[in-house]
Amino acid sequence: MPHHLMPNIFGACFSGQIIVLDVIRDRYVVLSHGQSAAVAPYLGLDSASFEANVASNTSILQKLIEAHLVTEQTFPAVDPKLNSVSPSPQTGGMSANGWKLADNAFEHRPAWRWIIRAMLDLRAVHKHATKQGLAGVLQLCSQAIGQNELHFAQTEEYMPFVNALNWACLFYPKPTKCLEWSAALTLVCARAGLASKLLIGVQSFPFYAHAWSETDHAIIGDSALRRKELSVILEFPTSLLELPYDRSRHRLSHNTGIFNAKPGLGFNSR
Repeated sequence: MPHHLMPNIFGACFSGQIIVLDVIRDRYVVLSHGQSAAVAPYLGLDSASFEANVASNTSILQKLIEAHLVTEQTFPAVDPKLNSVSPSPQTGGMSANGWKLADNAFEHRPAWRWIIRAMLDLRAVHKHATKQGLAGVLQLCSQAIGQNELHFAQTEEYMPFVNALNWACLFYPKPTKCLEWSAALTLVCARAGLASKLLIGVQSFPFYAHAWSETDHAIIGDSALRRKELSVILEFPTSLLELPYDRSRHRLSHNTGIFNAKPGLGFNSR
């Protein structure tokens, strides 16, 4: 029987390494190959996908429990928040240069009212990201999704909203990152009755996280290769995460024993 991830934790595997995302504290944790191999059986993952177990890392499960990333109890089923079903990309990954808008993003300027509307949604996303991080952004998206009757449409029906958002980023006074862009697109599309999904993918060499948007069948406003390059760690909306989240019930300790916790870098054993 495997252990499960904590309610605010999601996980993925990339090239023999386990990566977890703490939605509330907006932190990624990357386990080494040896740590991943040691903890994989406890999470119900196929050990054949990992390197040989290393004896010095056999205590990794307890360390994860102490860091409030993994539950103490076991369950009969594998945790669906650990993306072990989709195959982990063994090659590829994204460039260390990161993400930027497409070169042709500003070929056709939409009506100013569309740009202004997109800028207002973009401002709302930036505000929630600054004050509440990833959890605040997802909460904002959840509200927009819940307030509108939405349906998935053909990819081309999303493109005017992608175009408006790209132009909004051009005029917005602060730099917009991929998460803010994808969240803002969720808001813009929801206002028009269009459903979209916000995804976050990760890689481990070097560590990189990227957010993008999808319909029910295709990626919109980004490279069609994202699922081949990265392992999906979060697909939102999801019934596996309840927002707002009660911090008091599952408070994470700042002191994580032998781990050195760094936002965006993960845990590195001393």
